[in-house]
Parts: sequence; structure tokens; C-alpha cells
Amino acid sequence: MSDSLVNYIDAKFGGQDRRFQILREDAHIVERTLGKAAYQTFLDLAEGRWWHRDVEIILSSGLGSFEEPEGPSIGESLGRLSVAFGNPPVHVDRRFYREDDDVIACLREHGAAKYAPLALKLLEALIFGITPADATFDENATEAA
Repeated sequence: MSDSLVNYIDAKFGGQDRRFQILREDAHIVERTLGKAAYQTFLDLAEGRWWHRDVEIILSSGLGSFEEPEGPSIGESLGRLSVAFGNPPVHVDRRFYREDDDVIACLREHGAAKYAPLALKLLEALIFGITPADATFDENATEAA
């Protein structure tokens, strides 16, 4: 990503100033949850073909709503077996998507259409990077309605 581009969106969301950011190393969690590539979701949003759930997942992910399950994982067991058989260790990212309560409440109150442009900007920032001047969103702006 160029020095002049950022990977976050500073937004007025739910009446508060919030920073939304999906790190590239977390994109696979978002894609796994959406059931499609981030780029395909970006295209769908840009063409107005999106679901409420798409907006919810992207915005919740932008606020870092990921969880780690409790207890040992099958991935840890596979990693130990891999090493025992002389293979390189296997890393399995166990984190999974979790809904953000603020996002759910905001979408319920105002509808997902108001925030679909924010989801689109957030994916743009993730995939391509975005200029600081474009890395803003105001839920009260008329073009966001």
C-alpha cells in the first residue's frame, strides 16, 4: 500500500466518531463469513447488489469483532501431528466473526442502505487502499442516505 493511501475509514456512526478497519491479515475471516471473496463483495456493493447481512458482516469486522473459541482446537492437534511426522508446523487461524452490538443496533434503527456506502468504502480501503481525504463517512450526510 502506498504511503499516501490508508486502510481505514473514520466515520460518524451511531452518533459517535468511530474508526473502521479490516486488516489484510484478517480478510480471510471476513471472506469465510461472507461466503465469497472481498473483491466480489466490493463489486456487488458498487453495483447495488448487496444483502443486509453483507453490510452487517463488513461493518462488524471493521470494528474488530472477531473471537477466539475456548479450548484446544483440531488445528493445534494437527499442528502437533504434522511436526511429529517431520513436516512443517501447521497454523490454523481459529478466530471467527462475531456481530458487533453497535452495528446491529444502528442497522436495525436506520437500515442497512444508509451504511452500504460505508461498507463499500471499507472494502475499498482493504483491497486497494484509499486516500485520507476519501477515508471518511458521515451518517448524517445526504449522499449517505
